[in-house]
Amino acid sequence: MSIVSIIAFIVAAHSAIMIVVLLANPDWYVRKAIAAGVTPNLSAAITTKVILAAVAVAIGAYAL
Repeated sequence: MSIVSIIAFIVAAHSAIMIVVLLANPDWYVRKAIAAGVTPNLSAAITTKVILAAVAVAIGAYAL
């Protein structure tokens, strides 16, 4: 297993965990977004994490 595939699978796992966190505790995300000075958009954040996880799994599988 190459280092690229290991890193890609770690990124995918992190994205999956963040999706669960966002769904379980949306107030946390809203507070973080407001503190960063951006408009909170939960659906965009979840969609981005899903896309990132899918791309990371594809890269990890290809690198195997």
